[in-house]
Amino acid sequence: MVTEARTEVKVGLHCVERMRYSAARMGVMGLALLLLELAIALVPWLALSVEQPFPRASFYLLGLLCFATLLLTLVLYIFYTTQVKALQGAEDQMRLAVGGLQERLEGRPLCQPGAPNKPSDSPVS
Repeated sequence: MVTEARTEVKVGLHCVERMRYSAARMGVMGLALLLLELAIALVPWLALSVEQPFPRASFYLLGLLCFATLLLTLVLYIFYTTQVKALQGAEDQMRLAVGGLQERLEGRPLCQPGAPNKPSDSPVS
């Protein structure tokens, strides 16, 4: 029973690690979009004869989208990191529980000759 639970925790851990990786990838894309926007903003300053290539409203909306993406990515990455740590802790606790149960079973023989097999078979004092 504990082994099945450990398997389910491992599957969940794998899924959360994939989602954390996806959140990190999304953050990198948001950062790349922000850097691209900054490069577009620098063009009019470096070349004095070139006008602003985009209207200011769409430029500000794109910047807002970049910052919202980065903020959402940061929150998701922190959330998934806490989930990974919690699932790793649960898996460690289950591993210790299985180890304790195995030690208990190995330290005590299952059937001793001459000993009663059931508690109801024991002599009453």
